[in-house]
Amino acid sequence: MLEASFHGDIQATVFRVKGVLVQGELLKFIKQIDPTDRTLLNIYDFREAIWDAGSLTQFRENTIEASQYQRKGMRTAFVFSRDEDYGLGRVVENLAELLGFKATIAALRDINEAREWLTRTE
Repeated sequence: MLEASFHGDIQATVFRVKGVLVQGELLKFIKQIDPTDRTLLNIYDFREAIWDAGSLTQFRENTIEASQYQRKGMRTAFVFSRDEDYGLGRVVENLAELLGFKATIAALRDINEAREWLTRTE
């Protein structure tokens, strides 16, 4: 299950992910978001979830397809408590960098660190 809420203090949308997130479910969720509702700063909070990535090939394809829903200047933090999920988040982070995504993605372990990372000026 995914829930979205806007946090005005950091001008970010926080998506809380709960339960088991199966292959392709995050992509389906991203596709249904109204483009006019998309914020530049986003946190996907996986601390109460398990990310079932399925095959690595499909995981990579879904990550690449999700890139079409990004905008220049977009920053997205993934927050994980489980080591396995953090590893998948690092894969997404590295794919984004290697493939030249418009958005910057970070895999992190702490929600406060994610909030700080989003609002940090570089």
